[in-house]
Amino acid sequence: MECENTEELISDSSSTPGTDKTESIDFHRVTSVASGWMLDFMFVSLCRSFKEGNFDEFNETLSVFKELSQCKSLHADVNDEKSLICAFLARVIHGKQLDAQFEDDESVMPLMSAVMVWSSLEDAVEDEQLFENINVLLLVQVVFPPFLSRFASS
Repeated sequence: MECENTEELISDSSSTPGTDKTESIDFHRVTSVASGWMLDFMFVSLCRSFKEGNFDEFNETLSVFKELSQCKSLHADVNDEKSLICAFLARVIHGKQLDAQFEDDESVMPLMSAVMVWSSLEDAVEDEQLFENINVLLLVQVVFPPFLSRFASS
């Protein structure tokens, strides 16, 4: 979330000395900007934890991100894409955990759910080839392990 003009947040310094400047601050706007910054930080931290494969830190950061994203002062449309990306990463990082549940249908495994979330991010990914490559890799991860386990048990 970017602030177009931080000077809008605080009134100019022409106020009378000794007066309380908080009266001239739009507190709702300050809250919105600060919440946006915290959400951005949590998003970057979440991506870093995912990249490093730090499962516990990822889960902690995801919890904080989810709570912050519920903040009423944030504009939902700005954070929808970030929330979808976080949902996708959560499903991927939990992909091998068969007891992890993201959908109402218990038969949908985390990586299957990741495919569904990924498809909703198509417009967010500028590189069409990258989008398709990740889509194929996800589908292989969803289909291949059960297929392989059937042959191993034969």
